[in-house]
Amino acid sequence: MILIKKYIVVNINNEFTEIILLSRRNHRFQMENKVICEISLMSFNSKINEHFTETILNSIKDEFIIDRFVKGIYFNIQNDQIIIRNIENIKTKKHNEIINLIKFEINKYMPIDLQEYKIRYKIIKKNNEEILQSILFPRKFVDICNELSEKSKIKKKYLNINFDILQKLIISNLIDISKNSDDLNTIVIENRLDDLIVNLIFNNQILESYILAKNDRNKDLLTDLISDNYQTYYYGITDDYIKSFNIEKLKIKPKLQLYDKDNLEENINYIGALGMII
Repeated sequence: MILIKKYIVVNINNEFTEIILLSRRNHRFQMENKVICEISLMSFNSKINEHFTETILNSIKDEFIIDRFVKGIYFNIQNDQIIIRNIENIKTKKHNEIINLIKFEINKYMPIDLQEYKIRYKIIKKNNEEILQSILFPRKFVDICNELSEKSKIKKKYLNINFDILQKLIISNLIDISKNSDDLNTIVIENRLDDLIVNLIFNNQILESYILAKNDRNKDLLTDLISDNYQTYYYGITDDYIKSFNIEKLKIKPKLQLYDKDNLEENINYIGALGMII
């Protein structure tokens, strides 16, 4: 008996949104369909948010068949509105005190309304030092994802940040990066249409993750960064910009591959989507 499950993945970038329908047949993944919507969430304007929701919802209804095999809708977002900051020399492990510390540190440098954000954090280690990694996530993204799930009548929904997906794949040993010694870093770059997500990894733990626009200034910055590190990989699209760095494609394990023969060369493009549902 062939067990079929389908998943909708909504990949929200700065300038466009990609919607993918993936199927899973007895642990084998296949891409059924893909739609690109030329719409972004770069503004906090409520009318734009409403237009975004309707556009994505209509694309799902027009291009995909929502049947009993669709088991969930997955959203992954990492753009300029998501704030990721590391805080060193933490002296408390109490939840309320940590939240207040994050708010204090963020407001020192960024005059934003923290009521508009959900705050989460984790404690990571570098050598013997504990670092507080804080993530501030706009509440509007949560509201939009909830609305899309409700209106599409797909009950199970999952909201992810790109670097969290990459961290999951590292921990699960589904991608091939060498373990680092104490004085060596790894860089893994997600290459997107208009920008890059640069992930700095130490001992298989993502310490920093930030977005760089594709321009000459950032090309020089990234070239210097790569030259200071031992190993660098990329995933996502392949274009002239990423080729200019002469770095390797990220190698993925067979469990993370699409089994549609026409798409075998495109596996590297869908690591994020597959990483959420694996």
